[in-house]
Amino acid sequence: MSLTAPLQSMLAQYADAASARFHMPGHKGRACGSPADAALPIDITELSFSDDLHDPQCVLAEAERSIARAFGAYRSFILVNGSTAGVLAALLAFGDGARVLMARDCHRSFVSGLALSGAQCVPLSSRWTNGEHAPACANDVAEALASERFDAVALTYPDYYGRCFDIARVADAVRRSNALLLIDCAHGAHNAFSHCFTSPAQYADIWVTSLHKTLPALSQCAVLNVSHTAARLCGGIQAALRMVQTSSPSYVLMASCEHAVNCASALDWNAHLERIRSVIRRINAIDGIFVPDFSDTPSVCERDPLRLCVRLEECDGFSAMRLLEQRNVYVEMADANTLVLITSPLDPDEWYDMLLRALAELPRGAHAAPIPPPPARRSSSLNFRSAMLSRSASVPLEDAVGRTAAQPVGAYPPGNAVVLPSEVFMREDIEYLLRLRELGCALFGVDDGKVACVEARIDI
Repeated sequence: MSLTAPLQSMLAQYADAASARFHMPGHKGRACGSPADAALPIDITELSFSDDLHDPQCVLAEAERSIARAFGAYRSFILVNGSTAGVLAALLAFGDGARVLMARDCHRSFVSGLALSGAQCVPLSSRWTNGEHAPACANDVAEALASERFDAVALTYPDYYGRCFDIARVADAVRRSNALLLIDCAHGAHNAFSHCFTSPAQYADIWVTSLHKTLPALSQCAVLNVSHTAARLCGGIQAALRMVQTSSPSYVLMASCEHAVNCASALDWNAHLERIRSVIRRINAIDGIFVPDFSDTPSVCERDPLRLCVRLEECDGFSAMRLLEQRNVYVEMADANTLVLITSPLDPDEWYDMLLRALAELPRGAHAAPIPPPPARRSSSLNFRSAMLSRSASVPLEDAVGRTAAQPVGAYPPGNAVVLPSEVFMREDIEYLLRLRELGCALFGVDDGKVACVEARIDI
């Protein structure tokens, strides 16, 4: 693939020109003792030659075309407000009154997008494995599409654990129902270059990728990709992005998007895969610890081999994470019995030696108390907009049984809601959330121990 970097070239030329900068930002490209001093010369605003992200015509349009070629998309939109902005824009483009089938393991940004757009949400029935949402089941998707009409199906691929559902079967069911497939591929940007699992580009109509999660990009860098099958929505997506992204996008972040894609194309992903396979063998040799293949989760069709999940048999994940941090090893997230690590070809080998030593030193002989799973919920239509925009009251989490949620509530990471807006809190939900908090897991939607509950009745 022929790689170009028009955006970086433009910024470098301006940084080297020693121009008199009578424009934003206020640092004027001059060092001022900030940690970001190295980026100041290329931190500029919209000038006559630098294009406009909200109406790209030249250098940014060329950069987006290059990114689209890398991801196999009809069109790609650079995002500087993370994948969240892409999710919001995609759902806004479907418009008020659209019907969306959403898996319950979708990121909370989908809940916000559905509330803002006015679209109606029907969540897929819950499936849980080892206390976590399982990936979408192809049969469940097909059955839901056969019984009701939907404009879009929103799913996560891969999930935080690197697990992938059968995207080919799901896409076939979606096509036959005349809906569009919207994929949260936030954790799969590297697959366009590593080819570790089936690419969503072959099947999705719209997919969002967080470049900063697995590629060498600055935080907030992401891309919204659109297939030719959803080309008609591009105008609406561009308009929506003007609503949900800043009117002063960072050129540093945009250049980082371009650089990350070019850099990823040059990395040796095969060598890194072999390194991870070797690390897995060494982890599996440690008593009480292993890397699962997720064969116990029926809906998992394949998995990302570069996402390192470490299952703990004699120590809970939250305690293990804290113990690893004491040994200067930091992981992406922990749950009740698993550590999740994001790996990269850029990782030094010594990091894996540090990890293996820290895992070998974890305590043995203790077992975490089991966490009761949330109750399974049947699919039903939910009105996120009415719940989230209505008047609400703050209620202690322990006292919320029987109250209607006004905000999504769950654990972060991974950001999946246990209770969705307009759903009623059940005792099992609260026991699960309290147990997670007791173990040290961060909860979202819980402020000072309280959750937002709708004051009045919600009409679905």
